[in-house]
Amino acid sequence: MELNHASEELRDQRLAACSVCPALSEHTCRHCGCFVRFRASLQDKRCPLGKW
Repeated sequence: MELNHASEELRDQRLAACSVCPALSEHTCRHCGCFVRFRASLQDKRCPLGKW
């Protein structure tokens, strides 16, 4: 299985949005349970709350 990675710039923008989100708990999203850094690194993934 090949993963389609987001650019570092896009990943960093996504992580910046997550860092101020009240749903962030340590390294996971309390809304969907994902590991935020991994999800933000994948090109085709989206924030379940629509923040990116």
